[in-house]
Amino acid sequence: MGEPMKKNVDKANRPEGYKPQSIPGALKLLQNKIEKRGTEAVMSAEVVTVESFKLLVLKANGSMEGSGLGKDIRRAWQELKNKLVNDSLAIDAEVGYVLYDQGHMQQPDGSLDAWVGVKVDSFDNAPAGVEQMVLPTRKYAKTSCQCKGREKMGERYQFLGKWIEQEGHQVDYNLGAFTLEPNYLNSINTFEIPADEVHEYDFDILYPIISL
Repeated sequence: MGEPMKKNVDKANRPEGYKPQSIPGALKLLQNKIEKRGTEAVMSAEVVTVESFKLLVLKANGSMEGSGLGKDIRRAWQELKNKLVNDSLAIDAEVGYVLYDQGHMQQPDGSLDAWVGVKVDSFDNAPAGVEQMVLPTRKYAKTSCQCKGREKMGERYQFLGKWIEQEGHQVDYNLGAFTLEPNYLNSINTFEIPADEVHEYDFDILYPIISL
C-alpha cells in the first residue's frame, strides 16, 4: 500500500474451510492485530487468475507527497468501517483492499485516486453512501509485499514491473483495469497506523496484465 505503478483477490490459496464472517466479528478483526503470517517474503512473482468478485468501496484521493494519499486512504477506511454495521452483511474480514484504476488514477491537479474496500458475497443490505464494485475475472501479475521498510516495499513494485516485461506481458492501462492490493489484517492492520509512521507491510500487489 505505497507506490502504485503509474502509467507506468483475493488471497490465493486461503486456508481451506475459510468462511466470511458477519460484521461484529469482522469489525473485531479490523480493529485488532493478531499472529503474524510469517517471515519477510522472498521476492518472486507469478501470473494468477482472479475470479470475478464484489466489493463495497469508498474513494480516496491525495498526493504521494507528504503521505497525502496514504492519509486519505486511512480516512476512507475508517469511514467504511463505521458504515459496516449491518449484522446480515457478510464480508471477508481478513482482507482490506486498496485499488487503483491503473491508467487513470492521476488527476489533472496531480493527485491520485484510489479506493478502499472489503469483499462481499452480495450487495443485499449494503449501507447507504458506499459504492458497489464488481471486478471481472482476469489475469494479474502478483508478488507479495511482506516486508519492513519503505525502501524494501518500493523494491517490490520495481521488481514486479521488471518481471512483467521480462515475461512478455504488459500492464493493462485501459479504463477499469484495477491494480489490487489486498492487505492481510490478521497480520498487521496498516490502515490503523498513521501513513507517515507505518514501516511494516503485509499485502500483495496484483497488476492487471495483457500478454503480448
